[in-house]
Amino acid sequence: MKSRNVLTLFLFISFTFLLSSCSGQMTATSWPGYSIHEDKVYLSYQTGVYAVNLSNGTLAWQYPENTDSKRNYYAPPVVTDEQLLVGDYLNTLHSLNLSNGTEKWKYETTNGRFISGVIVDQDTIVAGASDTNFYALDLTGNLRWKFETTAANWAKPASDGTTAYLPSMDNFLYAVDLKSGSQLWKTDLGGAVVGGLTMDSDFLYIGTLSNEVLSINKKDGAVAWRFSTDGAVWAIPTIKDDVLYLGDTASTVYAIDAMTGATLWRLEGIGKPIIGSAGVIDKGVIFTTEDGKLTAVDFNGQRLWEKQINGKLY
Repeated sequence: MKSRNVLTLFLFISFTFLLSSCSGQMTATSWPGYSIHEDKVYLSYQTGVYAVNLSNGTLAWQYPENTDSKRNYYAPPVVTDEQLLVGDYLNTLHSLNLSNGTEKWKYETTNGRFISGVIVDQDTIVAGASDTNFYALDLTGNLRWKFETTAANWAKPASDGTTAYLPSMDNFLYAVDLKSGSQLWKTDLGGAVVGGLTMDSDFLYIGTLSNEVLSINKKDGAVAWRFSTDGAVWAIPTIKDDVLYLGDTASTVYAIDAMTGATLWRLEGIGKPIIGSAGVIDKGVIFTTEDGKLTAVDFNGQRLWEKQINGKLY
């Protein structure tokens, strides 16, 4: 039997094609993002946010009811505290009611487009924006602090409960106090970050557009190791059992020992550029490519299956 993750992925792909056909557009104006909570998948796509029933793929609600062609959504929605948080390309972070999609509150910036998803740790929301700021809000949308970098912030931040980790397109990774926003350390990564990072108890793992993956010590920001890739790394690395799985824009996928940075295996030429993160299933990992191919690879680097769809996958 296919896992729930695989079924959700195909439901997600089918629903995005349905939206495209309904709007009469062959090409999306944004790449979609989604999150799963209980019996629904919440999807941001083009000019709207949608709640879809996982059981049958029917639409539960959409926001807004009357779409605005100027307001596009790139950031995936995030569920927390009985609300759905999603930023748009028109400088606004929205909080929506989970049950019906009505707006609970919104936070507007002057020129800060929201490209990535937010994180929520305890009672603090952290969101990166294109105006060089990271914004920290409480759960009702009030500003707690903001942290300024020197370039746009497309990547998703992360937190371990006390420290927020802020990857920027200015080539730096910043560690700040989650409560106050005061800087603890910063590390020059040597390349811009557009995806985000993953972590374990001691280290952060992050890919850059300069064809590298790095392991960073959480305590002081020291670089533990660097790993060279064939192409730029857009996606957040996926970690399972102390192994990192990721793909790059050269269409090469990798399994890397998280402790040492050693190559466990690599697989070349699975399709076009890989932009999204790998998804974990029971027998291995799934990679999606820009030319619409899904490739499942087992944990030893052997191909399990491929599926071609008529569209692009980011």
